Amino acid sequence: MCVEIPDVRIGEPQVCGGVSVFPLFAERSSSLDYLLFDEATAAGTLAVREVPDDSRINRLLADNGGDKPVLFVEGEEVLGGKQHRVLVSSVLVSGKSTTRLPVACVEPGRWDCDAREFTSGSCSPPSLRLVLKDEGDYRQYRLWTTLRERHRRLGIRSPTGSMSDGTDALREAAEDLRRNLPYADGASGIAVALGGKIVGIDIFDKPSTLAKLWDRLVQGIALDALADSKCRASESDVAVKLYALRNMQWRQVEPVVGLGESYRGRADDDILATALVMDGTSIHLGASMST
Repeated sequence: MCVEIPDVRIGEPQVCGGVSVFPLFAERSSSLDYLLFDEATAAGTLAVREVPDDSRINRLLADNGGDKPVLFVEGEEVLGGKQHRVLVSSVLVSGKSTTRLPVACVEPGRWDCDAREFTSGSCSPPSLRLVLKDEGDYRQYRLWTTLRERHRRLGIRSPTGSMSDGTDALREAAEDLRRNLPYADGASGIAVALGGKIVGIDIFDKPSTLAKLWDRLVQGIALDALADSKCRASESDVAVKLYALRNMQWRQVEPVVGLGESYRGRADDDILATALVMDGTSIHLGASMST
C-alpha cells in the first residue's frame, strides 16, 4: 500500500543555534473541517479521561460531544489524569463519539489522579517521536530511557521524570526558538534539522493546522537542541528524505481507531513514518530519523 505524499516546495530554512527548520508548501489543501485537541477542549465539547477501572497506561478515552471531528496529533502531550501521556499516533475522532486513544507515558514517577480530565501540552521532541513510531515490545521502556537521558544531559530535575517538567525548565530556550523560527505563512509542512541532519518531517492537509501547531512543535525541539553546531542541513537533504517517503512501502494499521486509516512505513535508511489518511487525503504524515 502506498500513501500519497503531496508535492511540496521546500522553503528557505530558518536557523537558531544548531536548529534549522524548512517550511514546506503544498500545492493543494483539503477542505476537511475539524478542531484540534486544545480547540475542542477550550470550546467545552471535548473531554479526555482515564479508562474507568483500567490500570493500563497505554490508552485514554476521548469523549467528543461536538459535531466536528477532533484531530489528535502524534507526539502531542496530554497533561493530567494519573500521569502525563503522549499520543502514539494521530487520530481523528468523529463528532458525537467516544474513542480510545493510543498513548504512552511520559511521567514514569507518578500514578495518582492529579486531574480527572486532560489538557493539551507541548509536542514531543524528535528523539521521542522516533521511539513512538517503533512498535517494538520495549517502546515504553525506551521512551522513558530517552526522556531520562535528555533530562540528565540538560541538568533537568523532575521528581516524576515528567517531559513537561523538562519543557518548563527550558522555557527560555523554547521561547528563543519560537522567536527565531516563526511560522511561514502558507506552509503546511515542516522539516527539522539538528546540525546537518534531518530528524523530522511533518506534513498536514492544510496550512491552518500547521499554523496552530507550529509553536508547540518548535517548543518540543528544545529538549533535543543540546548544542550549537556549525553544520547546516540543506534543501537537498530535505529533498532526499521526501524522495524516500514517496518510495516507501506502507502497511495499514489494525484495528482502525477513529476516522480514516492509519499507516506505518520504514525506509532503508532508517526513516520511520506514520500517516493518517481520510478519503485518500493525508491528514497528517510524520517521519522521524535518528537524532
